[in-house]
Amino acid sequence: MKHVKIHLNRFLRRVRIHGGEFDTSARAMYRDEVVYPLQAEPRMVRGSTIERKQMSTKTTFKRITLVTVAALGLGVLASAPSSAAPMGDQLILASATSTGTIGTATSVVVTQKYLSTGTSDTVTATASFVSYPDGNAALPSFATFTDATYVDAGSPNKTAANLVAATGSVAASTAVTANFKLSLTAVVSGTYVIRVTPTTGTGNPVLALAKDWTVTVAAPAAPSATGSRVYMAAGPLGGGGGAVATHALKDGGGYHKVASDSSTVGHTRAQNVAELAGHIVTKDAASTLATYETTTVGMSIGTQVANVAVIVANTDSITTSTWMAATQGTPGGTCGISDYSPCAASAYYFNAPGVLVTASISPVGFVTYGGSVKGTTYTELSTDGTVNYLQRSFGVAYSGKNGAATLTISANGVTLATKTINFVGAVTSYPTATVSKNQFGTGAADSATITVTGADADLTATAAPTVYGVSADTTIATVTGGTGGVLYVTGVKVGKTSIKVCNTSACTDATVTKTVNVNITEKTAKTVVLTTDAASYGPGTKVTVTLTATTATGQPMADGTYSLLSSTGLDTNLAVQGDTLPTTDSVTVKDGKATYTFYAPVGTGTLLITGTEGTATDHVVTSTAPKPAVSATVSVTNAAVDNATAAAELAEAAAQDATDAALDAADEAKAAGALAQEAVDLVTELSTQVATLIAALKEQIAALTKLVIKIQKKVKA
Repeated sequence: MKHVKIHLNRFLRRVRIHGGEFDTSARAMYRDEVVYPLQAEPRMVRGSTIERKQMSTKTTFKRITLVTVAALGLGVLASAPSSAAPMGDQLILASATSTGTIGTATSVVVTQKYLSTGTSDTVTATASFVSYPDGNAALPSFATFTDATYVDAGSPNKTAANLVAATGSVAASTAVTANFKLSLTAVVSGTYVIRVTPTTGTGNPVLALAKDWTVTVAAPAAPSATGSRVYMAAGPLGGGGGAVATHALKDGGGYHKVASDSSTVGHTRAQNVAELAGHIVTKDAASTLATYETTTVGMSIGTQVANVAVIVANTDSITTSTWMAATQGTPGGTCGISDYSPCAASAYYFNAPGVLVTASISPVGFVTYGGSVKGTTYTELSTDGTVNYLQRSFGVAYSGKNGAATLTISANGVTLATKTINFVGAVTSYPTATVSKNQFGTGAADSATITVTGADADLTATAAPTVYGVSADTTIATVTGGTGGVLYVTGVKVGKTSIKVCNTSACTDATVTKTVNVNITEKTAKTVVLTTDAASYGPGTKVTVTLTATTATGQPMADGTYSLLSSTGLDTNLAVQGDTLPTTDSVTVKDGKATYTFYAPVGTGTLLITGTEGTATDHVVTSTAPKPAVSATVSVTNAAVDNATAAAELAEAAAQDATDAALDAADEAKAAGALAQEAVDLVTELSTQVATLIAALKEQIAALTKLVIKIQKKVKA
């Protein structure tokens, strides 16, 4: 073909067009000479060696054709191929666009067609990215393919590996059709443009055009906190049964795929879903930790104290999550790793493809992943070895400081769960020591408790400490117990003393102490008084009644239940609603008081609350001095009714005043009417007089006018 181009170029340089005619002489064709325009008539130029002739257009084109054919012939001879070339090659994509999801292969059928000219014919297709989203690490790949819709023809020899598909090795003069599948398993969402470029062998022409395949991969559905699961267990992550947050679907490292027994080999997608769903039902029914406490005494920084299993679902029902088909290694390690290990990365399990889990902890503690400390927060990488398992596992480690840590598990910005881990050290203080009764009586039946809490050097609350107690005066009170942070105090006689709480027996050489005061008082009242929270109430309003029992020493009566009233309790003279007043002699007092409530009557009047002292008072009953009465008096008034009555009276008085004023106005109006009539009569009379005067004046004017005219006439004469 190179020779063809040379001959044509040399020929065309010698052709000059003018008025539709051509000079195709050999001299003009093969020598670099000026070609002059042809004249209208053929003539000889004297003294010139050039004879220019006018030729017909038909003759001109004949010569061009002959020269062109000759030149092409030379070119073909000079560039004859050394091997046969396919003819009519075509490259066909079943679709120019496709949609996909992360973690799932998206495919298109690529078809090659051509007519072979020899057994050495080869047609190839090469895939390459034109564009892809940031973060992409996946490549497209070819695979051989045929089905009832896409049927091969011509018995082609097909090969497909990674980015290249090839067809060849067929007999000459054979119509060939070869089908392949081009697939992409995306790891990030976005738009991918893949160009498929055809070739037909070195030096052979290519008729087929390159084709672009556009794949749009949507982001996965947002994870669902309802469908996802987060389980926490105590201890480090590992294969040791109870130390792992989930007790099925685990491998030797505690990362969960399918249950490790021979019956699970080669699980199908449906089996994986069913197994995981059943496992979740079991775990949901079991007791799982929301809060875990661990002592850090003697613990090294980085020690893992708890582990968390995370199962991400992007639907509320985890059994309908998006799953990726997968198989597992068989006994003997067919994947070259170990029994039950996952095979190639493309066969890993997903229940929410492409969703990465984040674990963060604060204000203390570290997050671990894959056996390594990751700091206070860590988001899985797509390249992490465990990110593709059904279950993702995180650990919680000691950071060197104590406190309550909140572990938050999230995925794609959705919080799946929070867990609490309490890191506590040795007890260094007792923040609180609470006495169950501010005052209590003597005897074991009326003993009180002291509940003690502990805190470490970081002021972090610890588990209930073991404590000891010593009474400052054992003749007033004694103390026992201490397990679980609880001491028992028994009153011996009335009086006040203190209890020393400490961390050693008998408080000898104690390093942690706290002092608590106790009050031992009487169980008999000197006075019983009823009071109310107000002196008067509106109908239906709430009334609070307080019974106060005071001992002979002026102290509140010891906490407890006593017969402070007679057998009829307390009663009211008017009907009340919703009362909690006692109906028996039994009264329970705390700090010497008992409180009751009811709602005042709907009517008005004086309300009496009455009762009689009971046997738990020190009044001695005699024939002339029975137990004294206990009572309180309040008034029930209806301010709204009173105000309405007063308003009605004022309105009636105002109405009477208005009536009187109206009558007075009527009389005044009548008198004014009479005066008005008189004025009208006067005006009428005056009008008549004026009319008479005007008439007389008119007569005088007329007479005067006549006189003037008469005088004028005489003057003219």
